[in-house]
Amino acid sequence: MSFVDINLGWTNYIQLAEKRVPEFRNNIIVLDGDVPYKPEYMKKSRIVADAGNFLFLPLVIEKDIFELLKAHSAFLRFQSSFLQASGFSYDVCFNNWPLDSGKYRTVDFKHWFAQAVSVLGDENVLFSFWCSEHQDVAEKFVESFITLFNVLAEKMEVDALPAADTMSEEGMNDIPEEMKE
Repeated sequence: MSFVDINLGWTNYIQLAEKRVPEFRNNIIVLDGDVPYKPEYMKKSRIVADAGNFLFLPLVIEKDIFELLKAHSAFLRFQSSFLQASGFSYDVCFNNWPLDSGKYRTVDFKHWFAQAVSVLGDENVLFSFWCSEHQDVAEKFVESFITLFNVLAEKMEVDALPAADTMSEEGMNDIPEEMKE
């Protein structure tokens, strides 16, 4: 399995699937969670359903992580349990972003995210925290991914993935002790 970030707009992925380009029919295509709510998506939703290889993230990465961390109580949980970069305080995180999330556009959230990652040095800590705060949603996405992967694996005659055991000790190692309760 390999992950390829082609960085196209969501409509391009749908067009490539619609044109039956094998690389876009025989792989899982993961799109942002806001795509199904875009007005122009309605015209393409049938193509997505027929292709059968699209998944939607359970979040809009930059915006939802911004909104999560913008809540002081959540930022304190992040700071105490996940943060390893010294000097990354709430003020540093939101110094250039003082307004509520409703005042920003997608491009603003992308700039904020890039700034946060540059200070943190790794985006995975942000994803880990979001997943810990939305464990049920994250587990459901993983299960959907495995199901779709296994459908494609059978079609391609390759090994399937085992069912997710998201609450196993191995899977719990990445979650801080205080978050496991």
